[in-house]
Amino acid sequence: MSIEVKKTKSGLVLTKTNQEPSNPKGWQDRYDINCPYCLEGFDCAPSIFHMMGAYELGGGSCPSCKEMMEIHFHPETNSMTTHKAVRESVH
Repeated sequence: MSIEVKKTKSGLVLTKTNQEPSNPKGWQDRYDINCPYCLEGFDCAPSIFHMMGAYELGGGSCPSCKEMMEIHFHPETNSMTTHKAVRESVH
């Protein structure tokens, strides 16, 4: 099984296919990361956006302190890094 992504006017459409995935191990790979706030360590899998090549679109919350963070995937070094989420206020 693989996932086909199509861009439409209203967003992205994700569809299952019977094709072999381009990265057969893709969803099995997990990376050790640390929360940039409390430094708690945990593991993380690449997001669907990381798998599509948008390496800086990952994000999530720490399982321990619940703070939001950005998760960046670096394919050239096969690693992930975390950064404090940028909070912008609307005035």
